[in-house]
Amino acid sequence: MKRLFIYAILMIVSVAGNVHAEDNVRISVVAQDTRQWKVEVALESESPSVYCGFQMDMLLPDGVIYQEGSLKAGDRISDYNIMLTQFSAENLRVLSYSPTQQSISAGTGNLFTLLLSRNDAPSGNESLVLKNIRFSDATGKETTAQGVTVDLSTGVLRVLPDEFSGRIYSLQGVCVEATSLSQLRSGIYIVNGRKVMVR
Repeated sequence: MKRLFIYAILMIVSVAGNVHAEDNVRISVVAQDTRQWKVEVALESESPSVYCGFQMDMLLPDGVIYQEGSLKAGDRISDYNIMLTQFSAENLRVLSYSPTQQSISAGTGNLFTLLLSRNDAPSGNESLVLKNIRFSDATGKETTAQGVTVDLSTGVLRVLPDEFSGRIYSLQGVCVEATSLSQLRSGIYIVNGRKVMVR
């Protein structure tokens, strides 16, 4: 009976920890011409959000550059501070937060837009990647979102596979023989130090 009670508590905690599992980050790319793109990054949220800040890394394809000064906050975060740091020619980080701790509204809409361009012919790899996506609430608690990639030439969007540390554990602490969530039976697992519910 005690084990059943503990399992029920763990189920409740796990479900509460995944309240924002229905939130998705999406990228859309609008070709301005064959050498320039407008990139729109949106958050689709079915429930009222508690997020008041976010950061994400953007990896650019070879030869594609960020147009200086083109980063603009979307309607959903119009009162937020937003900035971009460029670690290298291909690696950008976008960071945004609300100085008044105002939450991002529920629904679907753009978080930000920016412009990318290229001066030379495509080199073959035309995938734009968003990863290390983190949203935080007013207390600093973080929620991560799955990375996405979009092909600049076709606009095809793909969700990146989960990044695993190489080990997945059961709730009892036993290492499970699996390398992805798709290989697991329904249940609750510990992945990269977090509880994950597989349905």
